[in-house]
Amino acid sequence: MIESFPSMSLSIRPAAEIPPERLATTIATAIGRIDGAATVSFQTLTETLSVYYIRERLLALLSGYFGLFALLLGAIGVYGVTAHAVNRRRMEIGIRMAIGATAPAVVRLVVGRVAVLAALGVLLGFVLSLWGSRLIQALLFNTEFRDPSVLATSIVALLLVTALAAWMPARRASRVEPATVLREG
Repeated sequence: MIESFPSMSLSIRPAAEIPPERLATTIATAIGRIDGAATVSFQTLTETLSVYYIRERLLALLSGYFGLFALLLGAIGVYGVTAHAVNRRRMEIGIRMAIGATAPAVVRLVVGRVAVLAALGVLLGFVLSLWGSRLIQALLFNTEFRDPSVLATSIVALLLVTALAAWMPARRASRVEPATVLREG
């Protein structure tokens, strides 16, 4: 007596290079000779794995979007704090420009102060990421938990976004008219 299986899955690896379609047809014909009522469907390993990893891909995609959103919020925060600091120091910047500071020097002054804070933040984040990566090592798929390319890309992206966010208020500060600021003060 032949047992009935509600569902059965087989993995087949051909001995020679046979196209999957031809292999599927051959197997379906052989199973049809044994049991004409059997329903047979085929999936390649790539198709099976793509369905299996769909949740992981979705989580990775969402994590990427949330990371970009966090980067955008950080850039807005750096811009806001820098713009506020520049606005509070308008008188100082006006005096510096009145006694001969050039526009590039003012930009370097403002961006330099932000760069020091950004470098300290990146250094602290780097150390914490090395420590924290041990905690999530089991969750990473096909990635080293201390992947140098990921760390370098993250550091460069953070520094570039911070520099751009600081450069915009610094550029505006370099266009201050010293006479106007001194009259307002």
